[in-house]
Amino acid sequence: MMYTIDGGWFRNVKTEVCDNGCCEYTNENAVIEIFRDIAQSKTAKLRYNRNDHVSDRTITSSEKAAIKTILDLYDLYIVEKGREKMTSIKNL
Repeated sequence: MMYTIDGGWFRNVKTEVCDNGCCEYTNENAVIEIFRDIAQSKTAKLRYNRNDHVSDRTITSSEKAAIKTILDLYDLYIVEKGREKMTSIKNL
C-alpha cells in the first residue's frame, strides 16, 4: 500500500511474496506515525495496487477526525500503561 500526504507519495510498508500471494507488514510505531500524518494532513490518499488495477481513495475530513480521536485514546492508553508499570516497579 502507498499513501500520499499533501502531495508526496510514501511507502512505509514492506512487501514480500508469501505462499498465498503478497504479504505486507510494518511495525506498530510506523503505523501510528502514518495515521498521525494522515490525521494532520490537508489531503491524504491511499493507493491500492492489485495485479493490473490501481485505485486511489481520498481520506475524508470526518475519517481524519475519527483517526485523531482513536490516536488520542491510544495516547491515553499508553500513558496509563506507563503509570501502571511505574506503580508496579515502586511496589517492588
